[in-house]
Amino acid sequence: MASIQKISRAKGAVYKVTIRQTGNGTICKTFPTKKMAVEFARKVEGNDELALALGNPIAMKLNLSDIITEYLELYTGKDHGLYGCLAWWSKQYGHLPLNKINAVTIREGIKLLSNGNTLRGNGLGQTKEMNRKRSGSTVNRYKDNLSSVFEFSKEEYGLTENPCRDVKSKPEGKGRTRFLTDDERSRLLIACRESKWDMLYLLVLMALTTGARKSELLGLSYQDIDINNGYAHLWETKNGEQRLLPLTDEVSGLIFPQVAESYNIINTNTHKGLIFPSEQKPQQGFEFRKHWVEALKKAEIKGFRFHDLRHSAASYLAKNGASLKEIADVLGHKDLQSTNRYSHLCIGYKKKLISRVMGGIV
Repeated sequence: MASIQKISRAKGAVYKVTIRQTGNGTICKTFPTKKMAVEFARKVEGNDELALALGNPIAMKLNLSDIITEYLELYTGKDHGLYGCLAWWSKQYGHLPLNKINAVTIREGIKLLSNGNTLRGNGLGQTKEMNRKRSGSTVNRYKDNLSSVFEFSKEEYGLTENPCRDVKSKPEGKGRTRFLTDDERSRLLIACRESKWDMLYLLVLMALTTGARKSELLGLSYQDIDINNGYAHLWETKNGEQRLLPLTDEVSGLIFPQVAESYNIINTNTHKGLIFPSEQKPQQGFEFRKHWVEALKKAEIKGFRFHDLRHSAASYLAKNGASLKEIADVLGHKDLQSTNRYSHLCIGYKKKLISRVMGGIV
C-alpha cells in the first residue's frame, strides 16, 4: 500500500512516496509535485513486474542471521557486548528474510527482552541467568546493536528502511553511581592484599587510581607499560580510541617487582605476556570473580561491583576539584553525557568558577 508524505526543504516542498510490498521490501521515491507522486504510486501498484524491478530482491533472499554474520566479520569495534546482543537476535529471528522484519517484529523482540532475566558472563564464553529483569538501558543496547546491522544492510545492499528507527527506546534510569566511602576503600584494599590471588590488590588499586574498565586492565601486557614515564598505554578501548593511563608511584612500584618476580623475567619491557593472565589460558585475562567476591565479603561491603571502582575513581576526581571535561578525559568518555552523573560532586570546580565570574560584580 502506498503512502505520500510532504517534506519541507530549503528549496521548497517535495513529496515522498513509500510503497510497502509483501515479499518485496519497500520502495521509496521523491517527487517535486504531489501529482507526480500520486501518478507514480498508481503506476507501481498496478504493475507487479515494475514493483519487483523497483523493489529489493536481496531483502527476500538474505536472512537476518546471514547479514549479522557478515556484519560481525567486518566489525572492528571493541564493544564485546555487541556479540551477545546480536546472537540473541539471530537466535530469535535469524531465520526470517530481511523484508519480513518490521517494527512489529522489533517490538515483539523488545517485549521478550524486557520480560527476560539479565545474563552474566564468566569471561570464558559462558553465561548465567540472574534473578533480575533486564534494565531499560540494556534493552536499548540490544535494539541499537540490531539497528547498526540494518544500517549496514542499507549501505551494502540498498535496503531503504531500518525498522529499528520506528521503535521507541525504553526509558532509562539515571545510571548506577555507587562509590566507595573512605572506610570501605580502606577495608577493601586490606582484604585484597590478603587475597589468595596475589594480583588482586594491584588490579583493584589500578582500577581505583586510573578509572579504567575491567576489560582494559585485563588486556594490559608488559609491552603496554612505560615505566620510565609512568603510564600504561591502552591501544584498544571500548570507544575505539587509544588512551594513556597515568600510574601512581605505588602502582609503578608494585607492578614491576611483583610481576617480574612472579614470572621470572628480566626485561619486562620486552615481555609480551599479559599482566593478569589466566592460569589455564595465558593469552586471556584471569577470571578473578571468586577472589573478588571473597574480598568484598571479608571487607563487609555490600551492593558493590568491580565496575563501581571506575565510579569511585571519578568521584575522587570530582571531589578534589576536577571539572567534568577532565573527568571525561580520564575515563575515556567521548562526550559528557556519561560524565554528567558526577556533576553534583564537582563542588570545587563550581566554586572556583562562580568566584572567578561572579566575584567582582558586587
